[in-house]
Amino acid sequence: MGNPAQDITTEDLGFVCDEPKCELASGPLGLTAAEIQARVLALQTKPPPPANEDPDEDETEEEGGDEDEDEGEPEDLESGDDPADPTAIDPLGDGAPCPLCRAAQPPRQGKLLAIANRGIYARVLAAATGLFGLRYWQLVESDSTTGTNRLLDAQRHALGDATKSKATSTFVIGRKLITAVVLKALPFDGHLLRLGNRDADVFEMIVIPAAKGKKERKKKGWARGDAKYGLDHSPPGPTARANPVYVRELQEDLIWLGYFSPSRGNPCPGKFDVFTLGAVLAFKQDLAELYGVSVSPTRISVAPGSVRAGEFHTAIWSQAAFVSPLRIMLDWCSALLGGKKRKGVQRVAAGLARGVKNNLAKAKTAKSFRSYLATLEQRRATLAALADAWPHVAALENVDKPFTPFAPKSASNSVSQLAAVPPGKQPKHADAKALASDAVWSLDEYNARDDNRSYFFTDLRKALGALHGALDEIADARGRIDELTPPAEVAAEWDPVKSATETTLATLNKLLGLVRFWILDSPRQVEAWLAHIAELGTVDQPTAVYLKALREGGKIGPNRRPAYQLQAMTLKDDFGSADTGGKFLRDECTGRPANKSGGKSTTMPEIVALQFFGNESGLTFTHTLAPYNTRAEDKDTRIIKMGADVNAHRRGSFDPVFHVGGDWFVSRGWGVGQATDVNIKLDGVQLRRGLPVLPPGAEAVQHPKPYVDREVSVADAMDRKVLVRYDRSDRRDCTFRNIPDGYYYDCHTCLKRFFDENLRGEGRHGWGSVFVPVGDGIIGDPRKAKRFFVDFERYTPFARGKDGVEDPEAPKRYQRFFNLEPPPVDPNVAAVLRKMDGSTAIRTAAEAVAKAAGVDVDSLVAGVEAHVKARSQLPCSWFQVRFGYTGSGEQAFGSLFDLLDVAGDLDTKNQALIKHIQEASALRRS
Repeated sequence: MGNPAQDITTEDLGFVCDEPKCELASGPLGLTAAEIQARVLALQTKPPPPANEDPDEDETEEEGGDEDEDEGEPEDLESGDDPADPTAIDPLGDGAPCPLCRAAQPPRQGKLLAIANRGIYARVLAAATGLFGLRYWQLVESDSTTGTNRLLDAQRHALGDATKSKATSTFVIGRKLITAVVLKALPFDGHLLRLGNRDADVFEMIVIPAAKGKKERKKKGWARGDAKYGLDHSPPGPTARANPVYVRELQEDLIWLGYFSPSRGNPCPGKFDVFTLGAVLAFKQDLAELYGVSVSPTRISVAPGSVRAGEFHTAIWSQAAFVSPLRIMLDWCSALLGGKKRKGVQRVAAGLARGVKNNLAKAKTAKSFRSYLATLEQRRATLAALADAWPHVAALENVDKPFTPFAPKSASNSVSQLAAVPPGKQPKHADAKALASDAVWSLDEYNARDDNRSYFFTDLRKALGALHGALDEIADARGRIDELTPPAEVAAEWDPVKSATETTLATLNKLLGLVRFWILDSPRQVEAWLAHIAELGTVDQPTAVYLKALREGGKIGPNRRPAYQLQAMTLKDDFGSADTGGKFLRDECTGRPANKSGGKSTTMPEIVALQFFGNESGLTFTHTLAPYNTRAEDKDTRIIKMGADVNAHRRGSFDPVFHVGGDWFVSRGWGVGQATDVNIKLDGVQLRRGLPVLPPGAEAVQHPKPYVDREVSVADAMDRKVLVRYDRSDRRDCTFRNIPDGYYYDCHTCLKRFFDENLRGEGRHGWGSVFVPVGDGIIGDPRKAKRFFVDFERYTPFARGKDGVEDPEAPKRYQRFFNLEPPPVDPNVAAVLRKMDGSTAIRTAAEAVAKAAGVDVDSLVAGVEAHVKARSQLPCSWFQVRFGYTGSGEQAFGSLFDLLDVAGDLDTKNQALIKHIQEASALRRS
């Protein structure tokens, strides 16, 4: 928002009239003073109508007007005043009549309205009214007796500021409070925008016809289409602009506010695609949570002319919180399978069934039966508690109906009161295989990614297996309990426990039957979910008003926060090229003091930095607004690169099919630094999901340096995001060439050895690689990776890969690669590692090995963990830094291989990145 103390001149203003019959009432942007003067002169020279001709409709007498009094030219003005000069129309401060109305035959009573079309005040006015790019009319009257005063004074006074302008030579109408700030046209001409809408021209893949002797080809270009808007996809009405670009205008606004990123998912300009849907949902979320705007479950229309500055508080069409079908099923998976600190239903049910079969049914004495009975009651109570605490019970109350509105909801019945699956109802699919083949999981329109599908179905298959296993255990236990006859001495004790157990098992059987139905029928739930969020992701009229207000720096809602706006940039703000960016990164690294192993980090290897930042930004800092820009003045404007991660199985572009609920956006990264933080302070500005959030009452947008400065962005990301991770590691710096008191950092040659000696493995996660993922108590599963270790011995199935063998010469390789001689591996530790297939827990394997070897289990587990830890910083701590930067799981483990592939094998399309890695490597070797 601009500085309201700046002067406004007549050149910044256009004028219209509040009299609908006046020519000035129909101009799209108002007329300038010169244009008004020309029209007044034209009216003065216009011949009167013939005597037998009725006056034009525009010139009929106004009710209450006095033709004799107002007729004629404005001779009553002071000598020398030009009636068409807005600086002279109100010399005494008695009002501001419209010059064209006064010059009309007969004169009219229209009053002048001013609109700031240019200059800084255009944006100040937009912030006050909450809209821009539309038509803002501002009626200003005067009660001043001291002559004409500045229009900006009137605006200040309307906001309760008594400050007076120092300059008096600029345009003035009056100082009285603004009496009307009304939006006469709604954003996007009142059209509702939603998923599937498109502009008349859409930037998409088009076919270039074949030239003579050549083949046809495809490229991105503007394709002509039919513009469709509104809930029924009806075409624009008669008030629409020519060749409307409403969707592209929406996308442009969302880009400036940081909700839409052209750099993720390949969104289509001019088409309301799934990425636009995600951006709108995120924007609505912040409207409610940040700006305090209320939400409505139904759409509220806004009448043109009803939007007044400071008085618009209409609720948006949205809901406060969402629960996706995937979130429901994942929580059920957790309840079925349990976790490290809690037992799952399947495990407890299996324990109960085994207890009945192997203990109670075989008890020979009252004493032993009584002992087993206590254990049974304990397990029954645990099962009852797990059932009572079952998540999302409300979703099971009508399993054959969509769980709309997919919001957090308390159950109206307890678990025991749930009704069974309705008679005759069957889920959409009979088993997990049929479920996995449903088309809903692969919807191109909704960007349903294969990685997410695979990730989700791995969990779901385990959950369905556990569910069916639990149902089988329950059926077995119920049958055996029914047949069991206890010793006579404990019959009285058996009856109440039996009754309670039968009740618990019956309740659990019904509960799991409902869960099974819901999961196998889940494609119908997902279809309803997608339809629901597409509906609530519609840009309704109130949302459009708030969007336009924030786009121009206004304050909305009860919280009155100004929105963060991306800073407008040019090529001068960028490195100019990826080559220049690469050179800067190298200089930034080599210009810092050298690291020492075991000490705090001051720099990072330049090749690691090249891969690190090049992967995030391509070594450039900004990108053009084209082809999203709709304003001619923005054709050369550039903005910082920004990625947007979403709450799906794997962070990335928006994927509503596999969205796990909660926040629509997890975080945003920006610029070359890509310092993606969720909720911290940066340069004194609070970040929310990575986007700066200005405090209530702020008068200007603050742009944190690490957010908008190409060089500060890199330095900040390196200091605050990268080096601190090195300092949390074992601080094992460069091992290549074993340079004492310094660093060598020829990462390319170092990592290339893993390819030359077939140690890299296959696929994105390096199956058969010596780099092995490690999770909590488990080894060999990239999905659960929280760290890694280097298994040169190839003990683990992951490192061996298919048909792989162990390497007895591993100690020699350690010596050759890292100048290390690791101690020999305990045979029992090696035996445990051989069982680490990605699913077997370390303790489970250790228990089997310890029992056979006659050693202590806890000591063996500690030995395995010590072995893994000793090899987790190899070949250097920088691998651990790259891994930790991305978090955990398969994406983090994949990022480790991104570093390996790019730095070691030059596997990238970025030629500047390849060039600088090769140059840096050559300089280090020389």
